[in-house]
Amino acid sequence: MPISLVDQQISNDISSLLQGILSNVYIINRDILREFPKDISDSFLATYGIGDNYKGINIPIYFAFPDTVPTNAFLLVQYEGGEEDTDHNSLGLVSGVRQPNSSSDIIHESLKVQVDSTGTEPVAYLSPSKDISSIISIVQTTKYTVKDNKIYLTYFDVYDNSDIYMDVYYSYSDPYKGFNTPIGIVMNEKVTVDIISSNVNTVRCLSAIMSYISIYLKTKLENNGNVFLPQITFNGMDLIDAINSGENSIAGQQLRYRRMEITYKTTQTIGINSTNTISDINMNKGDLNIDGNN
Repeated sequence: MPISLVDQQISNDISSLLQGILSNVYIINRDILREFPKDISDSFLATYGIGDNYKGINIPIYFAFPDTVPTNAFLLVQYEGGEEDTDHNSLGLVSGVRQPNSSSDIIHESLKVQVDSTGTEPVAYLSPSKDISSIISIVQTTKYTVKDNKIYLTYFDVYDNSDIYMDVYYSYSDPYKGFNTPIGIVMNEKVTVDIISSNVNTVRCLSAIMSYISIYLKTKLENNGNVFLPQITFNGMDLIDAINSGENSIAGQQLRYRRMEITYKTTQTIGINSTNTISDINMNKGDLNIDGNN
C-alpha cells in the first residue's frame, strides 16, 4: 500500500463533505443548526450557504497558518506528529502478506473529480494512479464508464468550482516479477482541525457542521486499509493568542477557534520485491521502481 498522508485525506474529505452540506440547506436546518436561534443560522447560511439565495463564500482549508489572514472563516488542518507503536509492530517489520506481484490486487483511492471543457460538452472523469483491471465499486456513484484508464462520470455543474472526491475501489495487476513483501511500521499519529473566525457564532455553526462531518470522517478513516482505531474529540472555543493584539481586539477582529483532534494508528509500508534488495531501488526515477523489473 502507498504511504498514508492522513492530513491530506482528512482535508480532501472535509472539503468534499463541507461543499455538499453547505449546498443542502434543508439538511442544515433540519439536522445540524436546528437548535440555534434562527437569526444566527440564517446569518451563517446567508454568508456561507451554496445556492441562488446565498453568497456562497468559500471556506478555505490550509495546512499552515496563512500569512494573510482571511476576513472570513477558514479551516486549519495540521499534522501534529507521530511515534512508532512498538507494542504492535511485527517482528522483522513485515507488515502484511507476501504475495505474487503478478496476482490481481485491490486498491482504494480517493480521487478528485476532474472536468475537461475542451469539447462541445464538459466531461467529468477520475484518473486512477494504476492501470485498471476492473472496478470493484465507487462509493458515491454507480453510474460510470471506463475508457483509456479513466473513469467517466455524469457531469454536474458543482464539479467545476468545487473539490469533489470519490472513493474508488479497483483491481490492478502489478507487472513486476517475483513476490512482493510489505515491510513497514505501525505509527500512533495525530491530526488537528481548527475552525477559525473572528465571529463567535460562525465558529459555533461551523463546529456543529464539523461534528456532523466527523461521523462520516471516522467511517471513511476506518474503511482505509492503512488507518485504524481513529478517535475524534472536540475542544472548547479559545482565542488565537499568537496573532491577536489589543488593536485588532478593539476593531472586533479577535480570532477565535475550536479544535477537532483526530488520533489514530496507521501502518506505513513499502513493498520490496523478493528478487531485489533495498540497495537495488533506484530513487532517481519517477516512481520507486526496482532495477531490472521495468
